[in-house]
Amino acid sequence: KEKEEEKIKKEEKKAVEMEEVVVTATRTEKEILEVPTNITVITKEDIEKIKPMKITDVLRQLPGIFFTDTAASPHPSIRGTRTGATGGAYVMIDGIPIQMGKYGYTEWEGILPGDVERIEVVKGPVTSLYGGDAARGVINIITKKGMKKPSYKVSGRFGDYGDMRYSASTRGAAEKLDYALSVNRREHDGYRHGVDYEGTHFLGNFGYFIDDYSRLGLLLSLHDFERKNAAGLTKEQRDSDRRQSPYLNTQDFTDIISGLSYDRDTENHLVKLSFYYKDRDKEYHYNKPNTGPGDPDKYKYKDNMDEGVFGLKSLFGIKKNFLNRENTFILGFDMDMDKLKNRRGYLIQTSSNIKKMMKSSGDFEKDLYGFFLQDEFNIFKPMTLTVGIRYDLIRYDMDYKNDELDDKPDFDKANPRVGINYRFTDKNSVYFSYSNAYRAGTLYNHIGTATYCEEYDYQIKPENYTNYEVGYRHDFSSRLFLDLNLFYTQVKDEINYYYIDGRYAGSRNYGKTIHQGGEISIKGELLDRLSYCLAYAYLDTEVKKGKAKTIDLKGNEIVRSPHHTFTAMLDYQILKRGEMNIDWHFDIRATSKYYQDMENTMKYPGYAVANTRLTFAYKGLEGFFGINNMFDKEYDGYAGKNVYYPASDRTYRGGGFLLNFRPCIKRLRGEIETEM
Repeated sequence: KEKEEEKIKKEEKKAVEMEEVVVTATRTEKEILEVPTNITVITKEDIEKIKPMKITDVLRQLPGIFFTDTAASPHPSIRGTRTGATGGAYVMIDGIPIQMGKYGYTEWEGILPGDVERIEVVKGPVTSLYGGDAARGVINIITKKGMKKPSYKVSGRFGDYGDMRYSASTRGAAEKLDYALSVNRREHDGYRHGVDYEGTHFLGNFGYFIDDYSRLGLLLSLHDFERKNAAGLTKEQRDSDRRQSPYLNTQDFTDIISGLSYDRDTENHLVKLSFYYKDRDKEYHYNKPNTGPGDPDKYKYKDNMDEGVFGLKSLFGIKKNFLNRENTFILGFDMDMDKLKNRRGYLIQTSSNIKKMMKSSGDFEKDLYGFFLQDEFNIFKPMTLTVGIRYDLIRYDMDYKNDELDDKPDFDKANPRVGINYRFTDKNSVYFSYSNAYRAGTLYNHIGTATYCEEYDYQIKPENYTNYEVGYRHDFSSRLFLDLNLFYTQVKDEINYYYIDGRYAGSRNYGKTIHQGGEISIKGELLDRLSYCLAYAYLDTEVKKGKAKTIDLKGNEIVRSPHHTFTAMLDYQILKRGEMNIDWHFDIRATSKYYQDMENTMKYPGYAVANTRLTFAYKGLEGFFGINNMFDKEYDGYAGKNVYYPASDRTYRGGGFLLNFRPCIKRLRGEIETEM
């Protein structure tokens, strides 16, 4: 038994050491201090301390990321780059992109925090490796894999407004096989009246080691849910009753994400292959009532969407000295073929509604083919030069019910990146990076423009990004790790909402914007039982060229891009006695003022939100009690031009009883023992 426990401790120690290695920034394994760009790692221990109901509760703590939340699904904006109805950053699970739908949104509810091993976040363009959707940053979520010793967990979490979550999981390995399975059920009434969520999620991760260097992997994710969302409120409505819901829109989703992977990593060669297929079946009911003359159901409609995405990611690498210097060269080919079928039907068949139905319904395709090269060359021992380029071809096939709108736009882009990392010692390094990137329009950018613009005669060009960044990292000791960066990003042909005579008319390339600033974070252990993490971000945005309606936006700031954000986390182990632990967690997130509208006529006040939790653990049993928004701050998850989506007030959650055990099967006098 003692030998087995010692073996487990060694495996856990090895896992901690491996947390210093990241893969997202270069698509190769690198130590954090050797990466030639910014990267932030969130470990499973970080997630466990926060006890989040959703994984976005963890991502909100990172500097440079600002979430907007309309109660449907939160959307991250990295360094103020998310505009219009788009998903923001490029999000992956185990290297598989998970954005879907017309807008390219991420359904965060389908990611159970307990399934996550680590999250790697790159802020800034990584198009040279992942294609155009990565122009605004990458969030790579790496799930837990089975260990040698089987483990089982059953948990339940409960909170205000009928928030209940139940989950069960098991992980383990036998011989060359490993597995990780989890199932989760969540029911939530929501803060706003009438809001409701009911969903079930399953995640399966299986692996087979062909030899010591090669692994076959299978990922299967199933997310089925129904959701009722409340509409936004005017300022007057919000001030009179924050919880009211003028009307509710409903959604019924079934998402399936599957992937088959092959990884081989030897001393001199690297091979990574991943095939994936994603399927979505969605029914959406838009229920806004007509408050003017005419039938009250005039604007109500239903969208039936069926989407299938087939993709391939491949990478081949050679790790061999060149000119007697360490060198890693990789090349690869990626493919993503997205086919979406949308059928809209209006409750009231007016001539105007029939016209919009014909414009919004159809069969739509967006195909991406990308080829990339990258070389990491050790110029001399402390300095590594990383040079890469990617060529992408994007093709659309927009087949509308109204044949006059049919279109097949296409374009190609080459995107270079150069990075230099200089490592002074084994404890600190400095880096500089330059990259040129693009972002293609979403399917909705095209469909929305065709639907709501009277004369559809405009081609939406891809956005173009130019990014410069310099950073410094220093691991002083266990008490202090410093991460500092400065960045400058220029975006040309930025895609945003467009209006004609005050009426929404889809999307346009409207000009050029600048995003610049800096981010700093420090973390460590102040005492043996007290750890901390402090982060601050400064962001300055400016429109250099662009118009909204007839108003010149030159000199204005980008909407929902606060100048200052600050987060702090403290974790203290109150008691540790034998197998009993009592831990306390506190975090606070502060945001400065920001503009709500493109014209910069409305400014949203700054606010701070604090959360706290107390956790008790004894052997395999665990319970916690937490308070979110503990100071009961009134703020909004989203604030636009006279439209608000109020965030929840102070909420309590707890129960959270966990049963975590590992069966230890021994041949001891014919008995079977179970360890808790």
